[in-house]
Amino acid sequence: MEMSLLFESFMIFYLLEVLLLVSIYVWYYKESKNITVTQSESQKSSGPTASELIKMRQLANQLNRGQQ
Repeated sequence: MEMSLLFESFMIFYLLEVLLLVSIYVWYYKESKNITVTQSESQKSSGPTASELIKMRQLANQLNRGQQ
């Protein structure tokens, strides 16, 4: 009786420990994935967009026409 109870207790402890380690691994994997996504998004947003460049060229052309 005692041996069976000890074995069941050990198995429950072991399964809880495995569950904890798997949950930590999944949490760490998702966090590292989020960090890489935010880094790539921050690199994309540097500098003016194509539409802003077109507007700036149009304004420069208008200023040049106005000066001449």
